[in-house]
Amino acid sequence: MTIKITDATKNPVNISSGATATPFSDISISNPVTVNQYGLFGGGGTLKIHLSSSSALTNLGSLSDPRDVPISFDPSTYTYSVTTLGGPQTPSYLYPDSILDRLTYTAPSVLGGTAADVKADISFTGNTADPTTGQPITQTVVDPNPITLHVAAAAIPDTVIGTGADNFTFAVSEDAFQGDAQVIFAVDGKQLGGVQTVTASHAAGASQNFVVNGDFGYGAHKLSATFLNDAWDGGDRNLFVDGIKFNGDTIPASSGALWSNGTATFEKPVTGNELKLTMAEDAWSGDAHATIYLDGHQIGSEFITAANSQGATQDLIFRGDYGSGPHQIGVQFNNDAWGGSDAADRNLFLKGATFDGNPIAGAQVNMWVGGVYTIHT
Repeated sequence: MTIKITDATKNPVNISSGATATPFSDISISNPVTVNQYGLFGGGGTLKIHLSSSSALTNLGSLSDPRDVPISFDPSTYTYSVTTLGGPQTPSYLYPDSILDRLTYTAPSVLGGTAADVKADISFTGNTADPTTGQPITQTVVDPNPITLHVAAAAIPDTVIGTGADNFTFAVSEDAFQGDAQVIFAVDGKQLGGVQTVTASHAAGASQNFVVNGDFGYGAHKLSATFLNDAWDGGDRNLFVDGIKFNGDTIPASSGALWSNGTATFEKPVTGNELKLTMAEDAWSGDAHATIYLDGHQIGSEFITAANSQGATQDLIFRGDYGSGPHQIGVQFNNDAWGGSDAADRNLFLKGATFDGNPIAGAQVNMWVGGVYTIHT
């Protein structure tokens, strides 16, 4: 920035600066006083920068000097003060222009809100002697045009709930009043995670993501968000569901407002298709291996490790735009083996199957020998 201060003869004296974080814009101060690189009348002085904002910001940012020149801070007025020195013997880094050249403004992180403006009022006060009369004086130069510093909004980090191959992302916001809104999420009637706190301001246009993970599949699902702590008494706390996504795709008609305690419910339609095969094996000298076909096209190749004798099962899940069907599903048992006894016999078992969440009739097949076994949706 350049501070342009005019002296008694209206000749501008320039003090250059360029803040390294968020730079101040140009300032133009007009005041009948002499200022040079040493300060007011060459006697140094105090640079003050007062920060304020008309927004609800409580943290207005901070000022620092990379040369570690002491900067005092008055939290009651949010004013930073730097004492500068004057005179030819002063180290150059303590000149007012050098300090201004280095000052760095670090903006606060505004989570979940909109961008805000911080106003910087700058003044320079010098204690010196009047060059004409020799009398001690204190002279203050005030910038009549405060600087506006832009504070960008930062997104609230996603809250991740649970684990699994799929996810529902609930984007929510609130009207806060005497505390933040609280919510619980459920999929198909099952609560996932605990009570969650929402801090994103709906009025500010912000939104906060809660990513609910699980092995949900591509079938239809019922989703819900339950508002727990409505409040109203001179203010109003509310909860808003701004939208829901499934594996990154927006679910239609997935927004709504909760003005009082209660539950907002939404429906996820079938998107794409899902085939699930539940398998098990008798292992001997290695695990059973299967190749999976849908309508004659290979869609998978897997080793099965779940022991049938122990009641264990292994789900193979395949997803794609297969269409509603009907479909033919083929399971090819590739590596049957037998060592001459029941204990030395590798077998493969299809314990069940679903297509888009619907059970497939006849999907229980014992594969005692190798080959292709078919079922139909």
